Amino acid sequence: MSHHELELAKKVFLSGLGIAALAKGKIETVVNELVQRGDVTKNDADGIIEALVKKGQEAEGDIHQIIRGEITKIMDEIGIATKKDIEAIEEKIKGSSMSEKAEK
Repeated sequence: MSHHELELAKKVFLSGLGIAALAKGKIETVVNELVQRGDVTKNDADGIIEALVKKGQEAEGDIHQIIRGEITKIMDEIGIATKKDIEAIEEKIKGSSMSEKAEK
């Protein structure tokens, strides 16, 4: 993945966090307006806000999973080694070096 693509992924992730914060504020504003109009009681408002924020957090988690999956797929498509791949190669090299030392 190029530097540009990594920066783009980072921006998407961070903007998602910002949207989540804005969403909570908007939810609170709308529900508080409903309380002021008398459509919802204050006791109900707290539960509504909590439920909607929880749903938003769940959706955010789903979005993060999708983004991670897409990034992994792109990395596979263009042949970038993962941390796990590099660690496996390092272990092979260590094993090979030890075998050569033992033979000497």
